[in-house]
Amino acid sequence: MGHAKFTPDDFLVAALAIGAEQGLPAVTVASISQRLKSPTGSFYHRFTSRDVLLGELWLRAVLDFQQGTAAAFDAGDALQAALHTPAWVRANPALARLLLLHDRKDFVQGEWPDQLRERVEKMTQRMEARSKRWARLIFGKEGRNEVRLAQFLISELPVAVVRQHLEVPSAALAALNRTDEEVTELRAIVDQQRRRSVTDPDVPQLDALFHTSIARMSRNRILSSFVYALHRESEPVHYLELSPEVGRETVVQHQKIVKAIAEKDPTAAELAIAEHLTYLREHITAAADVAEKKLLLAAYAKT
Repeated sequence: MGHAKFTPDDFLVAALAIGAEQGLPAVTVASISQRLKSPTGSFYHRFTSRDVLLGELWLRAVLDFQQGTAAAFDAGDALQAALHTPAWVRANPALARLLLLHDRKDFVQGEWPDQLRERVEKMTQRMEARSKRWARLIFGKEGRNEVRLAQFLISELPVAVVRQHLEVPSAALAALNRTDEEVTELRAIVDQQRRRSVTDPDVPQLDALFHTSIARMSRNRILSSFVYALHRESEPVHYLELSPEVGRETVVQHQKIVKAIAEKDPTAAELAIAEHLTYLREHITAAADVAEKKLLLAAYAKT
């Protein structure tokens, strides 16, 4: 009796299923072969290494995601391009989970394999060209600030909206479950933030550390994982128009959040972090065209 025939897609689908269920470290040649009940040699007939398979999986996921955005822009529909993110996530939850929880370097360590390098370079060039086109379409020009804000509106605004639903319950749970040592840790982070100027390159890392520490204190591994992934992937503070005033107000709000958590007051913690996230969201989008901002936020409120 002959061996079953397997296609490259069979191995990619199996890798995706294992990665979504157990995380990328669980995706090995052995686990994929076991899931497919295929000989190990069948894998190596189609992929030269695990890195090549994972690189192909990442590349396919990113290209599939970008296809919908590109089609919307080709049609001149910036709103549909922005709404593509939640639509694609609903349609592709396993791929979305992998892209949210894992960075590119989790798929491929070091340099890209030769088989994929040219495709990755072309994808990067297309992304840069599209970012400029987004800026022209939304703002009428493609300066550095316009490109940055266009990328935010299309790619990061969905994440900014999601923050409220992840970080508010995280803060409430942190107030209930925190230890004295963790409160001391939070206070030390805020003290460092207070001492830094808004131009300090460590500011984004300190902000991410503050928010991910609160999520970890929640003792909810799902919330903690998603908050960590959100800050690692989108780095929300990069989209703020950081002025000394915004920096000072952010520190004051962080101190208020820490106070509520230290006092084990979940309601106050919820209110404090909700106020903080609302403030950030307003300042993140402040430089965008007001009409465009209202249109996008209204559309997201309906999704």
